[in-house]
Amino acid sequence: MFNCQREEGSSLNAWIQEFAGLIVTKRFRAKPPWHLDTEPRRRKWRRGLLVLGAVLLFLAVAWLSMLHLFRPEVVEQRLLGEVRRLIPGSLTFGKVSLRHLPVPRVTIRHLQWQLPGKASLSAERLVFTVRLLPLLRGKVEIASLQVEHPIFHWLEPLASTPQPTDFAATDDPFGLGVVSTIIANLPSHLATAVAALDPAPSELRLAIRRGELILAGKQDHGPQIHLRGVTANLELASDQVRMDLSCSSGDNASLSLKSELNLRNLTGECNLDFHQIQLDRILPLFIPSSLDRFLAAQINGKLSWSLKASREWVGSLDVSLPKLVIRTQEAPLEIRGAQMASQFHIRDHQLLLSLDSLAVEAPLLHGSGFLQLDQSTPRVQIGFQGWDIDASSLRHGALSLMREAVTLRKVFTIVQGGMVPWITWNAQASTLDELGDATRHIITGGMRDGGILIPNIDLLVSHAQGQVRIVDGVLTGERLSGRTTGSQGTAGNLLVGLLSGDPTFHLDIRVDADLKELHQILTREIANPGFHAEMNGITEIQGRATGRMVLGESTKDVNAWVDVSDFHLSALYQRVPYPVMVERGRFYYGDDTVTVTQLEGSVGNSVFAGLTAWIACKSHPRLKVFAMNGKLSLPETYSWLMAYPRWKTSLPELQNLQGFLWIGSTDLDVPLSGTDPWPFQVEGQLEQVTFQSPRLPEPMAIDRGMVVANRQQITIQNCRIHLGDGDAEGSVQLRDPFNGTTGINFDGNGTTGEKSTRWIEDSLGVHAALHLKTPLRLSDVHTKWSTPEGLRFSGTFGSPKGAQLAVTLSHAPDGLNIRDLLIQGSGSNASIMVSRNHHATDLTYRGTVTGEALNQIFESNPYLEGWMYGEGKVHLEFGQQTSASAQGTLMISGLDAPWWTTVPLRVESAFLSGSSKEIRVESATVAAQGNTMQVAGKVGMDPPSYQLDLNVKADSLDWNGLERIFEKTGDDVGETKPWDLPFVGTIRVEAQSLRYGERLWGPLDSTVRFHRDRIDADIAQCGLCGIQIDGTMSRSMAGTRLNLQWNAKDQELDDANDCLWERRGMVVGKYNLDGWLNAQGQESSLLSTSTGYLRFMAKDGRIYRLTVLAKILAILNVTEVLRGKLPDLATEGFAYESMEAYGEIRDGHLQLSQATIHGSAMKILAQGDVDIVNGQLDLTVLVAPLKTADVLISNIPLLGKLVTGKNATLLAFPFSVKGNVKDPDISVLPPTALGSGLLDLLRKILP
Repeated sequence: MFNCQREEGSSLNAWIQEFAGLIVTKRFRAKPPWHLDTEPRRRKWRRGLLVLGAVLLFLAVAWLSMLHLFRPEVVEQRLLGEVRRLIPGSLTFGKVSLRHLPVPRVTIRHLQWQLPGKASLSAERLVFTVRLLPLLRGKVEIASLQVEHPIFHWLEPLASTPQPTDFAATDDPFGLGVVSTIIANLPSHLATAVAALDPAPSELRLAIRRGELILAGKQDHGPQIHLRGVTANLELASDQVRMDLSCSSGDNASLSLKSELNLRNLTGECNLDFHQIQLDRILPLFIPSSLDRFLAAQINGKLSWSLKASREWVGSLDVSLPKLVIRTQEAPLEIRGAQMASQFHIRDHQLLLSLDSLAVEAPLLHGSGFLQLDQSTPRVQIGFQGWDIDASSLRHGALSLMREAVTLRKVFTIVQGGMVPWITWNAQASTLDELGDATRHIITGGMRDGGILIPNIDLLVSHAQGQVRIVDGVLTGERLSGRTTGSQGTAGNLLVGLLSGDPTFHLDIRVDADLKELHQILTREIANPGFHAEMNGITEIQGRATGRMVLGESTKDVNAWVDVSDFHLSALYQRVPYPVMVERGRFYYGDDTVTVTQLEGSVGNSVFAGLTAWIACKSHPRLKVFAMNGKLSLPETYSWLMAYPRWKTSLPELQNLQGFLWIGSTDLDVPLSGTDPWPFQVEGQLEQVTFQSPRLPEPMAIDRGMVVANRQQITIQNCRIHLGDGDAEGSVQLRDPFNGTTGINFDGNGTTGEKSTRWIEDSLGVHAALHLKTPLRLSDVHTKWSTPEGLRFSGTFGSPKGAQLAVTLSHAPDGLNIRDLLIQGSGSNASIMVSRNHHATDLTYRGTVTGEALNQIFESNPYLEGWMYGEGKVHLEFGQQTSASAQGTLMISGLDAPWWTTVPLRVESAFLSGSSKEIRVESATVAAQGNTMQVAGKVGMDPPSYQLDLNVKADSLDWNGLERIFEKTGDDVGETKPWDLPFVGTIRVEAQSLRYGERLWGPLDSTVRFHRDRIDADIAQCGLCGIQIDGTMSRSMAGTRLNLQWNAKDQELDDANDCLWERRGMVVGKYNLDGWLNAQGQESSLLSTSTGYLRFMAKDGRIYRLTVLAKILAILNVTEVLRGKLPDLATEGFAYESMEAYGEIRDGHLQLSQATIHGSAMKILAQGDVDIVNGQLDLTVLVAPLKTADVLISNIPLLGKLVTGKNATLLAFPFSVKGNVKDPDISVLPPTALGSGLLDLLRKILP
């Protein structure tokens, strides 16, 4: 029976505490040894017997006490009470059996313990033995404890499921710093703990057989860990602990542990072997955040360590990891074939972890290293060496597991793949926490066949090689080489800041680059807008370049320096409409400036060499060319420049331009934006240049010419120019050609044919009468022309054999100045100077000019046939203050002077003299339109008109020709403008005859007065076919006004008909005529507005031809009464005694009030209207024939009066005459048609 009382310090509670202490602390405090006293031999037996008796007595008492204490009901009662007091939950067990011999032993069957919802423990049998002697003293000391088939089941999951967000961001309470501190201080802590324990009285043996351990996993997913066959032997002594443990699981995992620890001097050793351990199940027990982190993980290995008396802890760990799959945010990370051998050494607050070897198949990795902690210093140091590392796989793993590590992410953003043949990693800090500072790490390594993404320019480099060093958070690459899609880089240096917020970036590498790829890099990385604009304008790039590229110095603002020593380029450039090819040269970019030197290549058909230039790509981009030579295609260059508005408005319009310009030197400054001018200096030579222009009549060709061009002027020296049939040699200068105010200078000699000469003359506005004779030789020509300044010219013209014309002049918008015009040769030696502006003209002349000389100079000489000689000056002023003056003399012979109309005046001879404001015509013979006139008088020069006071005499004048002087010309035709005659005054005209229309008038004596708006003529005497006319006539823009009177006496009628109408032989006889006529209006309607009076009388004549009379006689001749009684006009005529006609002229009609013919055979009476304008007749004619019969009958007494009546007229026939004067219609009228007026007239005229 158990003694359940608390006396003698023995109780179940003390026993349980002692038992728990044995299990937990695994030690007892050793007792000091018993020292045996040695007495004399004679006392030995006595004492031995005494002792033996005491012992027997004690044993007897103890046995009795044990029987009392170890009763089953007492044990069960006390056991339940103590367990319920100390352990939560419920405890039940089955039968409790006791054995007293040979030692006390308690057996408890079917033990059950439960903590609802959390844990449970069941065991088939629990057997423990106690020591006898302590029991006799009232203490219970367990000697051994054996548990059969215990099953411990932990019902709650050891770790909750983490949120499936970012594994790398999960906080882990068991950081590296905490773990390392615990490990480094473990020996000291263990010694302190052992020293603090109470001493254990004796040994304890613990045995577990067929045990099981079940740890709960996720809900509804079965157990996380289920260990079976757990066998353990634990021996606890006062100064030593031994343990032997082995177990396995259903998935072939196994674990065995053998350890021994001397608690007195804290020495011992431990060996742990494990096989196919599932880390995905084990790690969550210790690191809850790793739950569901591992998809598959098996580990094999051995852990051995020993604890030495000097509190030195050493050990080793060998691990193999066949396969490890880790869940990441992207694809699962798989690690295969990992082997690791390591050692550790802990002593005096120092920890040394040594990684002897590390080999991983995937990702491929080999390495070794160490970790050293020294808390006394303090100091933490890490070292690692790696070789044959697959950077691509390692990158994937590192970025998957440590996404939030900024430095690591930057490193593996650069390193994309390849092999790392070697790498070293060293880090040193005061504490482990300081190792998180990237500046504490130094990494050095090499790269082979790598893939590198150069930051900030996103350039992926393959086959990369070189060395990399990371110090103070800055990655430095040296001797780098690699290849992109089309480029190769060597001897490169890279500098990248890895720390957060560190913008350090520098790349310096020699490249053999694909220019298309280089163009993309520079366009993407250089932020300058001007550079972007230029680079974006380059397309279809082909070619390679060899040189050096530098990018840096900050990721926030990447600057680029590119130095290309040689390159070949083919591309299209937005500013040039032709393909650009570069064969060789040097290219440099830096500080937002592009510099090229010694470039050779072509643009379209243009070829260049030695090109040295730079392009500033800043806020105001500019192109500056320092030197260039080559062959420039003029048609391509011209069409290119014409695409720019600034050039299109200033360059001339050229067509079919051909030819080249060989450039010797160039200096050019071109703003690539805005409208600033383009300063430049170009020297070269033209070759076979041809072009057409709307301003040129034919294509122009320039065979050769040295060109010197700049912004201010273009000079072509020693050039040979062809234009149609013209040639010229000399120098041409274009002044200010690019501002729309081009000026042209020409100095040289030449020859022009007819076409080219006419074109030049027409361009200068030379009158056709002054066209020069061709072919024309030009010598000593100096020409200067510009839009604001006009023309300045000097030179000599002439045919190879003949007179010469030398002229020096200037013609500007404000006037013309001929400083000297010399005509020499062929009898001429004259000098003329002219100065003309908007206000005045001055003419100075001296010498002799012959028509022969002008014929040799001018193509036609319509003016001077003879000669002119004189000396003098003429001054004319215009505007409001007009005036004119002339001085000198001038003799003329054979001059066709141009007039203000189309009719020229020919001066056969003249002698003129000038004095102030008057020119005297001493004598002159002038011819105009076949009219030769002798002129004398004077001409006043008092503007605005010339004052004429001339006497003109002529034998005959033809007004039909002279009238053309006053005809309108040119644009005046068809316009109604007031007359503005250039002269006024009086011309007295005397002429023997004057032809006007078809009539010949004369003699003429008239005074003509010229006014600015009309011409008045006072006709004192003028004869027309024997008719004398006088009166006045006025002509102006409004028309003509006539006031004329005429008379004729005893004139021959046949002569008048012949003179007036060329109808001789119609009527003969003597006639008298008088009357007057007034008319006013335009010439075409002058007769329609006329008024006047006409009286005509003729006597003793005969009519031979008169259409009206002939038709009347023909009608009368067919009657029976008068047949054969009428005269025959054709043979004998119609004799008349008298003819009279009276009438008034009104609006172009002659209204006959009385017209009678007293003939020998009959009397004719007429009245009516004659339309003078249209030549129409409307007459009533009364014919009284048989005049002889009337007389005879009327003389018969009584009968005659009765028959003939009061008027003694026997017969009278009325007729109607209508129609054209030349052929009127005749019809007989009834007697009733006669009016009373005609009858009264008939009575009046008949006897």
